[in-house]
Amino acid sequence: MPGSLGRDYDDALVAPIPPTTRDTDQRTWGPFADHNHSGVEDQVTMVRELDAQGVPWRWIYTISARRKPAAFLPILEGEFFGAQAKNGIGRMTLHFENSHAVGIDKPTDPQSPARIFYDLSGDPRTVSLDLTAGLGLGLQSFDYGYAGYADGHGRFDYAVPDAKSGCTFEVTTFFTAKGSGRDVYRARCGTFTVGDIRQCWDVSACLTYVDDPFAFTAQCNGLKPCLLGNAASCPQ
Repeated sequence: MPGSLGRDYDDALVAPIPPTTRDTDQRTWGPFADHNHSGVEDQVTMVRELDAQGVPWRWIYTISARRKPAAFLPILEGEFFGAQAKNGIGRMTLHFENSHAVGIDKPTDPQSPARIFYDLSGDPRTVSLDLTAGLGLGLQSFDYGYAGYADGHGRFDYAVPDAKSGCTFEVTTFFTAKGSGRDVYRARCGTFTVGDIRQCWDVSACLTYVDDPFAFTAQCNGLKPCLLGNAASCPQ
């Protein structure tokens, strides 16, 4: 999270801390001194929206920081539906570009926003991390996604660099509750993309099938096109 964004902010959102000011549908905590960054002030605001029956259905929150005399900049902002942020449906944006401007970022932080979307209300439970605005957090620029089902199977979309080719592999994996699975990926190499490459593995994580026309897979030993194993071994 930007700088030490996780320090007390989650508590400020969920713990019964009396707000500094109250309005009909808004609460504000602060400004208060940031005990981790000298000269920085923090502020938390939360706004609720009511449905036609006057029942709260949407909550919007912003955690901001500033160095006087500058205005507050949003460091974390988001919204959730339901009684609390830790379950249900919601989104949040981590404004790393603003934490950098305020001077509370870490050297490893990106300088562009990261967006998180989640839906924990049903089956599957889904989470995504959108880093398409730039590199950061030790990850490639990509829209990462996870879907987990109650019976244990799921899907994971991610990107990893390939040191040998210099390309980035953009991967979609499907896995069973027992651990076997299959994937399909493309290789993004500079301005062009090649694919599809398909692989399957068993519960011991051993490859059982490879269809790799470009021989990116190590077991292909550079021989193109590469077709190993039996496609019938792939879980559906």
